[in-house]
Amino acid sequence: MTHLIRCRAAASEIATLFDAKPDPALDWLPTIWPGEKAIVVTSGARGRHLHALPWGLPRDPISRTRGDRPRTTLFAREITGNSRAPLGLDLLERCLIAVEDVAYPIGEKGHRTRSWLGLWDVPICAWAGLCSPDPATGGFAGMLTVANACADPVSQTMPILLPPSQWDAWLAGASLLALEQAYDNDAFYLERTPEVWASGDVPED
Repeated sequence: MTHLIRCRAAASEIATLFDAKPDPALDWLPTIWPGEKAIVVTSGARGRHLHALPWGLPRDPISRTRGDRPRTTLFAREITGNSRAPLGLDLLERCLIAVEDVAYPIGEKGHRTRSWLGLWDVPICAWAGLCSPDPATGGFAGMLTVANACADPVSQTMPILLPPSQWDAWLAGASLLALEQAYDNDAFYLERTPEVWASGDVPED
């Protein structure tokens, strides 16, 4: 699963990239764990907007799925009606999550390090997601797919990263099966680092 993401860009850079109007006083950390805020893009009658929302769906849309635990990631079957515990989709909106890359733990428990997965030529990626954009009670979750050859050594799943040509279609409600996920395996990098999984510290030699 994906439980750690990174986004070290400025709000102005993200707003320009996504051609989106930012909410006032956007605030987020460069390295983001579930429950912490990240930047998401939504689309409305007046164009795209940037929001800073907590990573994890609010309680109402997930009340019928896996108890009341916050959901940080989702699978395609959960938005197609094929799940035994469907989401409350009427309470959610499509979104794009701005991420630089995502991390996975490698190694034995207590000695795990971070391996970062991202796209070579895309400094800020668009992770397909669903959100509740209410600034007081909202949150988001990202869509997962089966890991490709680059991600497979560290995870069985990976985020669905959409190229710009597919952003509008996803935000407008297109099926994942109808979208062209145009990034080939060689478009991704997997950077294995000595960073401690929990803290991000690099041990001294």
